[in-house]
Amino acid sequence: MVNTPDVESQERNKGDGITWWCKLFARGVGVVAAIICAICAITTFLSGTFGLDGLCITAAVLMILNSFILLMFEAPICCAFCEITQPISNWVEKRQYWQKGLLYIGFSILPVALCRSIATILGCVCPFAAGVIYGLMSLGKKADRNEMLANAGGGFEKFENEPGS
Repeated sequence: MVNTPDVESQERNKGDGITWWCKLFARGVGVVAAIICAICAITTFLSGTFGLDGLCITAAVLMILNSFILLMFEAPICCAFCEITQPISNWVEKRQYWQKGLLYIGFSILPVALCRSIATILGCVCPFAAGVIYGLMSLGKKADRNEMLANAGGGFEKFENEPGS
């Protein structure tokens, strides 16, 4: 039986300790972030064009690129018209969560560094939030209560049992 990249990524992500609803939430935030980023990019582009500000126009183009990348990574069905999106989407599915988070955060900071307008900041906050969610998912599952108590109380047990205490 030949493993497709989709099956391989599902098998790899089974043991990561992340619940299905958390993965679905991260994808949903990524798709909504892409839509908001595209809308704010149009606003930034128009304000940059009327103000003849080249940096804001560049930031708007980067935001549109960011929204396309977010859609391609999170909802590849939205980019089915491009043949190259399927191999890229399969490659991204194999990546760790922290890698996706770092990519989203990096792509969100650059437009804000170029043009500090309300539309740019609002359009980049959502992809930044998606990156933060993927970063938090990379931390993994929280330990259960007994394991946390054992780790927290580990240093104090040897002092309680010593004579003369």
